[in-house]
Amino acid sequence: MTTIDKHKFARAVKRYREENDLTQKELAEKLMTTTTTVARWELGMSVPKQDGMIREIKALGINW
Repeated sequence: MTTIDKHKFARAVKRYREENDLTQKELAEKLMTTTTTVARWELGMSVPKQDGMIREIKALGINW
């Protein structure tokens, strides 16, 4: 599994969401996860644990 820097990932997710005028709920729906999960990512409290989720995030163009 890829090791993810929580703070870089948090900034990248938030930047992507804001640049695309998405709410946390809308991004969560795109990734088939919860709003709470997206909020925790943006706060640097957690990162995706599944390789599949990481691939989906990268497919959206979120890079860190």
